[in-house]
Amino acid sequence: NYPKLNIRIGIASGDLIVGNLGDSKNGVYDFTVLGEAVNITSYLTEKSKKFEPSILIDENTANNIHEFELGNMIIENNPNVGTVFE
Repeated sequence: NYPKLNIRIGIASGDLIVGNLGDSKNGVYDFTVLGEAVNITSYLTEKSKKFEPSILIDENTANNIHEFELGNMIIENNPNVGTVFE
């Protein structure tokens, strides 16, 4: 018996600013991501505690999802065959 693994995931789509921000004189930089989508992702991740499965996506992401069927996959040492999507 393994302990239950609790994972929370929030996904949002939008414009971002990504890069190293910091002080060039001291050479102290921090890799940072800024933008409304980042804030929404953080919010969704926090709120996902209340849901099972604990993956929440925003409306913008939901409207842009295009799943592609990859076909059937046989998992090694498992008699079940399932369709997988990308």
